[in-house]
Amino acid sequence: MIFLFQLICFLEAWGLVLAIRRLRRVARELEEQEARNEEVQSRNVQLLVEIENVREDTKTVRSWYRQLFENTGEMIFVHGITEGKEPGRFLEVNRAACKALGYTLGEIREMTLMEIEEAGYQMPLGGSGNIEEVFSEEYIGKWIERASSESARHRVEQVLRSGELVCERVLKAKGGKKIPVEIHARRLLVDGSVVVMLTAKDLSNRVEHEKARIESESRLESFFDRSPFGLAMYDGKRELVKVNRACLDMFGFPDEEQLGRFDLFANPYAPADVKGRLIRGETVQYEAVVDFDEAVRGSLCVTSRKGRGWFVVAMSNMGFEGSRPKGFFAEVKDISRQRRLEEDLRKLQESGDRREEAAGSLRDVVLTDLMQIVCAGGRNMQLTLSDGKKRALIVIRGGEIIHCRAGSLSGAEAFYELMKWKDGEFTAMACSKFPEPTIHDSLMSLLMEGARQTDEGE
Repeated sequence: MIFLFQLICFLEAWGLVLAIRRLRRVARELEEQEARNEEVQSRNVQLLVEIENVREDTKTVRSWYRQLFENTGEMIFVHGITEGKEPGRFLEVNRAACKALGYTLGEIREMTLMEIEEAGYQMPLGGSGNIEEVFSEEYIGKWIERASSESARHRVEQVLRSGELVCERVLKAKGGKKIPVEIHARRLLVDGSVVVMLTAKDLSNRVEHEKARIESESRLESFFDRSPFGLAMYDGKRELVKVNRACLDMFGFPDEEQLGRFDLFANPYAPADVKGRLIRGETVQYEAVVDFDEAVRGSLCVTSRKGRGWFVVAMSNMGFEGSRPKGFFAEVKDISRQRRLEEDLRKLQESGDRREEAAGSLRDVVLTDLMQIVCAGGRNMQLTLSDGKKRALIVIRGGEIIHCRAGSLSGAEAFYELMKWKDGEFTAMACSKFPEPTIHDSLMSLLMEGARQTDEGE
């Protein structure tokens, strides 16, 4: 009995031990579970915080994008795409676009790209149908609508295919104003739908500048072609690029090829020291006496000119690219008549024979140049001028003007009146008898005062 009692006590004790162990294990598991729960809860809290931060960041980013969208100076449009691959109504439009086009946001959201875009095509004039049908307002309207839709659909297809597209178009403002723009179209995915965002840059200033540039070039081209002076342009390699008719006529050349052969840079009539400066690309001016008969015999050129010709050539360097010239601009003036007049006057002065005379036209030499030629070398001359209606007389003694008469005027006032003449003929002859002086100013003083009065009169 004692043994049985002891066995029962042992079993009860052992069962208690096992129960305690189980309780401890359960407690430990509960503690571990609680720790895991706390960790999960902590992670959940952290995740919630991160989600909230992302939400705030998203709001901030959206706010930034909205600020950029609304405050950029360029026009921005976002439109959907119809089933027919045409631009749908505008979904978003920024303030710059509304302001430029003159529409409210509500108005423009009811419109499509085709309604604000100028058609960039011409209506064909061929085809069948009578003239009333072809040119009726209804026909033209339908044609414009169809062509505009086809053009817009083609561009949408390009954007969908390549992701973006850059093109130039013209937008129509509410008041009818046309705005040339450069459009950059991009494909975007928004909330699972494909849309197109258009950024339009106003090119009005560029177009105006381009128009001004073209007009300026046109004026320059007109001046170049119509200038009475000989003008020629060369590239950096000194190859002839362009020459006007006046330049060819001065040399008697039939075409540009002959001027290229003659070569203003290296022809035998250019002074030797000038050739070296031209080779170095310097800007120079030189006078050349061309013997055209010799030039033809030497196969230098083909020309209709005979004998000798005197020319002043101004060759200007148009700047450098690195160490090489960009090009050259040549201005040529034929002074042959002036030089021949000088030669005639010299011979006239030397002979002293009043029966001999030298004659010319104010179309060939202006009065200021004529007076400097006649007065050079202390000559004694009498100059008679006529414009077909009026006659005038100038007397030179020792290279200075002492008397002038033009109509009812005499003295300096008569000379100033003559300086306004643009046309007329003159005759010069040697003079040995002189009238009473009516002019006491120097030639330079007379020319300067005459130029001032002429400028003020114009």
